[in-house]
Amino acid sequence: MASVGAKKRAKREQEAATIEKLRTGRNPHAAVEASCLGSNQWDALDLAEAAAESPALHQYMLRRAAANQGAINCVYFIRMGTTDAVKIGKAWSGAKRLAAHQVSSPVELTMEAFINFTGVPEMQNGEAAAHKLVAEDHLRGEWFRLDRKQVKEAVLALIDERKDHIIGALWKVGK
Repeated sequence: MASVGAKKRAKREQEAATIEKLRTGRNPHAAVEASCLGSNQWDALDLAEAAAESPALHQYMLRRAAANQGAINCVYFIRMGTTDAVKIGKAWSGAKRLAAHQVSSPVELTMEAFINFTGVPEMQNGEAAAHKLVAEDHLRGEWFRLDRKQVKEAVLALIDERKDHIIGALWKVGK
């Protein structure tokens, strides 16, 4: 079993490799990422500036921030089992909301994606915007028929539309 020190070293090496990949790849603005990576204290302005410079860097920064802070003050996308039924809602704590829904569900629910907002009004507006983005796939209440690709497209569209009010976003990668 790896020691705590070895795990920390591996994480630092992975971060360094990511920074180097951003620097040597198609993104000429990776210095922004390099300066923020250690503290991970990005605000909405930092993230909006990154979005203007490089969509790839912006997405990376949002995913990293969301992974560190968790589903707080968020619009969430919760999938019901292996179906395409996805609930889009808002919560101060997405993890607690997922647990509350799981109690009354006969199938396993999973957090497919979440977007962290700067405040409650922004979160409420973000939820309404998310519902409008996928309105044609509405099932009932806050449930929509969305595959993973559609969830990712909705998340990215919402990020683009509301980038000045978003401080983190995380979504599953895959088909």
